[in-house]
Amino acid sequence: WPRVLPRGRGAVNDKGLDFYDRVIDAVLEAGIQPWLCLYHWNLPQRLHELGGWTNRDVAGWFADYTTLIARKFRDRVRHFATFNEPNVATLFGYAMTWCAPAMQDRDAYFRAAHHLNLAHGAAVDVLRDHVQGAQIGAIYNMQPVHPETDTPENRKAAQVLDAHWNLVYADPQILGTYPAVVAGDFEPYVQAGDMARICRPMDWLGMNH
Repeated sequence: WPRVLPRGRGAVNDKGLDFYDRVIDAVLEAGIQPWLCLYHWNLPQRLHELGGWTNRDVAGWFADYTTLIARKFRDRVRHFATFNEPNVATLFGYAMTWCAPAMQDRDAYFRAAHHLNLAHGAAVDVLRDHVQGAQIGAIYNMQPVHPETDTPENRKAAQVLDAHWNLVYADPQILGTYPAVVAGDFEPYVQAGDMARICRPMDWLGMNH
């Protein structure tokens, strides 16, 4: 995103698009099928200054960026991932301070997670509209979560962490609902029609392991 739209929207960096042109052509010449991932934690700085994933408008910004990519590369690319490891960009960035923007803000985290899900759904629709025969999915970073000790409190804590780490993205995107154990926490951020906009038909599911 920053390479092709340095300010996140508006003026296009043609040198950035040319770079990916060369990459795609090179892998095709080598007999490799290109799979494009639209987002791997690289939010343009200017959009972060406007609120980034905590700003509901980010779904539209992401859709515009996806439109640029789809129109540019649809002649050679059929496989697209909307996001890789969405929990890193949100849970780790807005709740655990492990990754940028290294905040610990409950409200910001819930907003970021929900808006990222909205951006995923918007991107799927853009790709369907612009790329004939597109094969679309998302890539999740999942791992087992176990309670440290077998107590009711720790079992509940493990369920909550499991939901936020593993399910807060896959469940809405595939099933159309947030996990029951945390669904109530997301209610203040969900507007009418949001879940239908998030849950769009996908062709494959990616899992990092």
